[in-house]
Amino acid sequence: MNRNILQVGIYIVSLVTLLLCLVCGPAAAGSLDPRAPETLEGGQDRIWTVAVAPCIRGSDVPEDLAASASDALVTGLSAIPQVRVLDRSRTDEVLREQDLALLSHASVVVSGRFGDMAAERVVLSRLTKLQADWFVTIQLVDVASQEVLRGRIASTRQERELVQLCAACAVECWHAVEARTSPPEAVDPRLATLFGEIDTLEARRLLGRQAQRAESVYRRYRSAARAGDAAEAERLCVVAEHYLLDSVCLLQRVLDPPAGMVYVPPGSTVLPTTDGTPKRFELDGFFIDRTEYTRADFARFLAAVKRGPLPGWQPPIEATANLAVTGVDWYDAQAVAEWRGLRLPTHLQWLRAARGAKSQRYPWGDDWNDERCDHVRHGRSARPTPVGSHLPGASPYGVLDAVGGVFEWLDTWHAPKYWLHAPRRNPPGPSAGAGKLIAGGSYRSGPEGCTCESVEAVGPRGRRDDLGFRCVLPLTDTSPDRGKRYP
Repeated sequence: MNRNILQVGIYIVSLVTLLLCLVCGPAAAGSLDPRAPETLEGGQDRIWTVAVAPCIRGSDVPEDLAASASDALVTGLSAIPQVRVLDRSRTDEVLREQDLALLSHASVVVSGRFGDMAAERVVLSRLTKLQADWFVTIQLVDVASQEVLRGRIASTRQERELVQLCAACAVECWHAVEARTSPPEAVDPRLATLFGEIDTLEARRLLGRQAQRAESVYRRYRSAARAGDAAEAERLCVVAEHYLLDSVCLLQRVLDPPAGMVYVPPGSTVLPTTDGTPKRFELDGFFIDRTEYTRADFARFLAAVKRGPLPGWQPPIEATANLAVTGVDWYDAQAVAEWRGLRLPTHLQWLRAARGAKSQRYPWGDDWNDERCDHVRHGRSARPTPVGSHLPGASPYGVLDAVGGVFEWLDTWHAPKYWLHAPRRNPPGPSAGAGKLIAGGSYRSGPEGCTCESVEAVGPRGRRDDLGFRCVLPLTDTSPDRGKRYP
């Protein structure tokens, strides 16, 4: 009897389910749908797989603080019922395999590897310090469409609040996307403040194209926000924040250059070519040593790297410590530059630093002056003087001893025909040639050999007692891992 009742019950349930499917469609069957709840599209049962990328940090942000921020993001997002956060170690492994710099959301999704991990969304974070303020930037990126779904900027003056602020911003972004809310139409006051930092003639001169790009994107964002175009304003808000923060950070760095260095802003310099036609090249900004590397500096380098002395090297005494180091070949100079986290200047960088924007003949102008550098006088070589002795001979950017004194090694091969077809913006220089260029003349040169255009080609193993060097730090190398030492 009981068995018959059970069979009748099963038959009735099956019949009701079939009728529901026929009349209302499969969705009416509810939990009887064979798909797992997390694979259902839409609704509260939708489970999203999210990857948290390592936090990007500015040069003033400690590494352990950025790591704590990444951990807080994982904890905060994991508390949302609809979120499943991928294992951080796997995320880091993917980034190492791809060697991604995470400078923008595009670098995260461009390889498609997050899609391979089944990540549907990626959370990007960035910490930046500007004077007394800490800035947090969060971006929620859709992997499939490669679009930024939501961005959030927040700031605080309390370092201890920074980690939790990251998590709060990420959770806020997530709920804003799920609720399909739009950002306010008014211009974000934080972006307006950042734009105010670079909205000056001096900032535009110092930053060049970087400031122009930031201003252009910000004005497009502001127009969209004021026009009530919420979708476009939201998209441009994230882009504008990226450019503005980069520009303000760069401006702060420019206004506070590394010790012993001066800043050369972006701009152009002219180089004669083999066909007799001057060619103008555009360069990004960079820092350059104010003076040549000295004997005392080089002695510290030898001690630090535990390297034996050079041929003919005599340890500096008080009277010679501030003379430019000489007798170094190109490889010695390059070794010092790498040890300092810097580079040797290219020919174009050296030219722009030495003569400024006007392409003048000498660092101080177009007219020769006997008192502004060490050179041959009345047929007799001058005695070398300590670096920085000729302040009136400074270039427009404050570079001293660019001509006379000692020649300087450059990171450019002698290959004149290269420049005929070289790219006009930041040309890398020839990959080979008949020796490395040296520039600026020396105390053994006359006035005609102490011009900004004075160059010679020397084999990279060459050593001379009138040949030294100085170093540069391109702004493209101002990451936390470069340029830490400037001894």
